[in-house]
Amino acid sequence: MEGLDSDKIAALLGAGYPGRIHVFGELDSTNSWLLENGACGDCCLAEKQTCGRGRRGKQWLSPANGNIYLSLRWCFTHPPELLPLLSLLVGISVCKSLHDSGLRGHGLKWPNDILVGENKLAGILVETSNNMQTVVIGLGLNVYTVGSADEQNTWGSLQQFMAHVPDRNDLIASIVNDLYDLLSNLPNLQYKDFEKGWNQWDLLSGNNVSLVQADKKYSGVVQGVDSLGRILLQQEHGKITAFSSAELSLRW
Repeated sequence: MEGLDSDKIAALLGAGYPGRIHVFGELDSTNSWLLENGACGDCCLAEKQTCGRGRRGKQWLSPANGNIYLSLRWCFTHPPELLPLLSLLVGISVCKSLHDSGLRGHGLKWPNDILVGENKLAGILVETSNNMQTVVIGLGLNVYTVGSADEQNTWGSLQQFMAHVPDRNDLIASIVNDLYDLLSNLPNLQYKDFEKGWNQWDLLSGNNVSLVQADKKYSGVVQGVDSLGRILLQQEHGKITAFSSAELSLRW
């Protein structure tokens, strides 16, 4: 199994990439390191995390078994109009990168979990600072082993679903390059562009799901997402309600 190589990743990204690649054997959290130490455009990678974080305060288990724990810091002069959709847009971008690298059959479970069937391969955490002008995007991707576990998901890895797993450095460069394109173009991105990408990878639209919010359960059929990235649920009485990812857990 290949080791992470900052020089190789930087060479694959090219001289035009506006940041440095930092690689560590072990960190508490790549997101935390970038929030405290990174410059705009910097990418932080670790072979192992001791305090990796997922959404809603959950831990992302990050053993040293050849997975990808990646964070990217980006700065905007002014927060873009579509910033509330960033975590979903990142999910779209990573799905594209994985497709370009040979993965098939994957998609997005709202808001930004990447699955093949019912097997979760990756999770995304976006954090902001400096009045939302600075963002740090964190990605945990199971490449060779299952790196995390919880009560809601069956976990998987790229190795299970690809005949040939790409070199991690090549895969990281592909992911970072696509994120760079997304972030560079975000101020000019239109909602219709997001909608097209989301519809391509969305696994939930038209499916029956259950949502739990403040210990209250809601069931219905998913009708996509709205302009703030909230999931739209049509219940039996026909009313469509929007739910925020910060407030609930979801089963389907």
